[in-house]
Amino acid sequence: MSTTKIAGRLYQLQQLDLELERLLAEQQALANSLQGDPVLKKLRAEHNIAQQELLSGLQAQTEAEWALEDLDRRLRMQEQRLYNGTVTNPKELYALQQEVQRLRAQQNRQEEMALEVILATESLQEMAKLKAEALPSNLLPLLILSFLSAMRP
Repeated sequence: MSTTKIAGRLYQLQQLDLELERLLAEQQALANSLQGDPVLKKLRAEHNIAQQELLSGLQAQTEAEWALEDLDRRLRMQEQRLYNGTVTNPKELYALQQEVQRLRAQQNRQEEMALEVILATESLQEMAKLKAEALPSNLLPLLILSFLSAMRP
């Protein structure tokens, strides 16, 4: 390779390096301007609130499902006692029938409540998704510049 070709390539490299430094400075300026952007702060706050509400909804859904499983287990146990023939006392059988009916009614109420919680959680998931989608559109220039700076050797 001739000296002029080497010098030409070094010059191109220097120009690229200067352009990269300019872009990094622009990125820093953009990042600084976005830090104080009230719209971005509001979007971030809304996104954080939506995430917290979603976590609470998921916890409530899990608890409702556990309560339903517990009721189901208790109902099966009482029905097994009722129908397996081990209880022969009429008063005890009547009390056991009453308990099974009470557990079935409680199970129906718990199923309705669990369904409501599941629907509310799905709504919270959709809201969190919308808030997350609203956030990156304002950060796109910053993300592009961050990507470019990450590629710097």
